[in-house]
Amino acid sequence: MRAGFGKLVTMEHRGVDKPVFVTGGTGALGRVVVAQLLAAGHEVRVASRRTVPVEPRPPYGWATADLLTGEGVAAAFSGTGVVVHCATTMRGAKEVTATRAVVEAVRRAGLSHLVYVSIVGVDRVPFGYYRAALRVPRGPPGGLPAVGRGRPDSRARRRRADPGGPAHPHPARVGNEVDMNSYLDRLPLFDGHCHGVVRSDLDRRSFELLITESDSPAPPGTTYFDSPLGLAIRRWCAPVLDLSPFPSAEEYLQRRAELGAEEANRRLLAGTGIGVFLVDTGYAPPDALTPAEIAELAGGVAHPVVRLEAVAERVAAGGPGAGEYADRVADELDRAAAGAAGLKSIVAYRHGLDFDPAPPRRAEVAAAAGRWLRAGGSRLADPVLLRHALWTGVEVARERGLPIQFHVGYGDPDIDLRRSNPLLMRDFLRAAEPVPVMLLHCYPYHREAGYLAAVYPHVHLDVGLAVHYTAASSAAVIAESLELAPFHKNLFSTDAYGLAELYYLGALLYRRGLDRVLSDWVAREECSPQDAARIARLIGADNARRVYRLTGSPATAHAGRPVDG
Repeated sequence: MRAGFGKLVTMEHRGVDKPVFVTGGTGALGRVVVAQLLAAGHEVRVASRRTVPVEPRPPYGWATADLLTGEGVAAAFSGTGVVVHCATTMRGAKEVTATRAVVEAVRRAGLSHLVYVSIVGVDRVPFGYYRAALRVPRGPPGGLPAVGRGRPDSRARRRRADPGGPAHPHPARVGNEVDMNSYLDRLPLFDGHCHGVVRSDLDRRSFELLITESDSPAPPGTTYFDSPLGLAIRRWCAPVLDLSPFPSAEEYLQRRAELGAEEANRRLLAGTGIGVFLVDTGYAPPDALTPAEIAELAGGVAHPVVRLEAVAERVAAGGPGAGEYADRVADELDRAAAGAAGLKSIVAYRHGLDFDPAPPRRAEVAAAAGRWLRAGGSRLADPVLLRHALWTGVEVARERGLPIQFHVGYGDPDIDLRRSNPLLMRDFLRAAEPVPVMLLHCYPYHREAGYLAAVYPHVHLDVGLAVHYTAASSAAVIAESLELAPFHKNLFSTDAYGLAELYYLGALLYRRGLDRVLSDWVAREECSPQDAARIARLIGADNARRVYRLTGSPATAHAGRPVDG
């Protein structure tokens, strides 16, 4: 929702002398609508399940109401003249229930207008949430004077063609601007790489160690909240926990403790709009939610990703002989891959990406396995055995049609960042073709990853954890990742670990950043609104669905494989 709504409201509702009621007025879309209504000189009333905040006092009327239960709705609408319905939820059934309650309440109150903000492309894009949105009332219901659907800036044109018809199938334009914001706000995402979420309550020290890649607490007198990520948590996650933006770190953590980890996790995960999660089950925090539990809280589905090095370490723990080690790894990896969406390597951490690209000979593997097993066989760091795990993974991936993910670039102090440039993998990438390779995170080598994705047909990239760690600057990173790589090679992931906040911010900041990039392209006439919407769909979910061979929409995708956990 961009410039033009306030002007439209002023023109179309000139003379309205009663308050304009906005459902979802404290949400991402509703805040913009409220601000422009106020600027246009209208009296505004907002609905929320929460009671009115004491400080800061909002510059509009406040009504406490619950659209799902109907509690307080009739009283909230009393005395208003126009309702703008901006409240939404990624849970399709609840969306239908809430919207029907609003329509019924408007009809009973005899109000003059109801403006229902729908979704562009809702009638053409086969996402589960979109199909649910089509089930809401589609025309004037029994005496309701008018129902506006879709983007207000193009509503008059649509009303002439079809008063109750579906939204225009691409983001609307206002002058030279494209309204990608609301389109992306409701676009279900496919998280191509993430980890577990801590289910228990956290003290401050534990929480702060999960918002940094450092393995040390912040120096005395400082805090990791004073970082781009910490600032983003206070700005964007605080309202999800019923706080005003930018509370102090103490206030945020106190409110999180009051709600409890279970409720905080539920709210933040449900707010991501992520429909599919690929979870690296080889590296999870203590007391973590299972992939299935994460998916249930978010209203999506989850599939495991198998970490190659973890499989080798599991085999070593079973005490094999050096001569049988290679076969045991191959058998165990094939078994694990049968229930997975993909494989993953952290050779960047254990050695660096400048590894010998050739497969090791069997005698080399046996000799290296003997040395490692005699030393205890704990953390796999032997370069020969790392190469063996990689090439075993390539063979399994080729047979099962699975991609292989690689950690690239930014990470904790265990990584030598100088040796995590994906250009160092060039010879291996050429030898591994056609197995799909996913370069994860990539920062600060995302431009190098973009080059590799541009020249090798099986190479793809995302900017993963770079998005929430760069936070306010993440749009620039997203823009750079799109400079060279084909749009069908760029994917979305959060790499969230430990905190539900990282899932929430990964999705929110990526949507905001992609909105800025694509809206700018359209404004400069470098891209059409239709192409912008298609690019957003490709990156948000469609590329991942194709590469990981997951069928169905992001909200209902399945791979025919069981969920681990």
